[in-house]
Amino acid sequence: MKLSLFLLIPIFCFTVTGQWLEQTDWSGGPGEQGPLWEFEDTFWTSYQINWSTTGKLFLQFERTQQNLSESCLPATSIYPDTGTLESSIAWVPMATSWEIAWGNIEWISNEPVNTSVSFQLRTGMTPVTMGDWTDPITESGTYLGDILPDTILLIQYRAILNTTDPSLTPELEWVKIEGMYPGGIEDSFSSGDQYEALSITPNPSFGSVTVNVNLLSSESCVDLRMYDLTGKLIRTACEGELQQGSHSFKINDLTSGIYFVRLESDCATGLRKVVILGNSR
Repeated sequence: MKLSLFLLIPIFCFTVTGQWLEQTDWSGGPGEQGPLWEFEDTFWTSYQINWSTTGKLFLQFERTQQNLSESCLPATSIYPDTGTLESSIAWVPMATSWEIAWGNIEWISNEPVNTSVSFQLRTGMTPVTMGDWTDPITESGTYLGDILPDTILLIQYRAILNTTDPSLTPELEWVKIEGMYPGGIEDSFSSGDQYEALSITPNPSFGSVTVNVNLLSSESCVDLRMYDLTGKLIRTACEGELQQGSHSFKINDLTSGIYFVRLESDCATGLRKVVILGNSR
């Protein structure tokens, strides 16, 4: 199974495969700030970080020269003692459960003596209310379940490169963050002989969406609701028995923002993210 995040600016190589998000290429350099970007879009900010055409991340060096009398010493590379990169804020791939199953954070780096690479993470429910950064994680393979909460929607990382030798820099090649909400896949959920499909059109949208529910069982008790990012109930589209077949529900007059539509029935559940870009009126 392979799922791909929605791609706005195809510069970086973040992919969602099974249960992980991984960054493999930094060659594009930092981009413009959000307010909210998927991992594949751009980076939030960087400080004293150099962008390599080979895709490695390392400290920004300066070429310096010293003049002694009439002689000139060879140019040397001088690295700052620290540099950081903050990733874009990303949605955690979501299925049917609200509680995330965390795995490890792993990375590949070249760390000469007197250099190091570490990471900080932070999570949240909205881009403007992200939590505090964790303490630096210094070992690749660290389990995240003891560090991060399991009821969040967004995650961001900060890569930290350090050196105590101005002639040396660590290099970061790859980072992987494991974690996904367990349950069904992006577009379908199944249980026994029943199958419920939930889709939203158009998505993204301006002001209104149509929620489509397809029931292959003879009859099912259905609860269909829309929530905002804080978990506040926005609309109840359906609450009651539905017969077999396709059903559509129009939700109008939505302001710009991110919403979630949740389907609960007798035998299955579904969850869809909805992006409203503005009001159509």
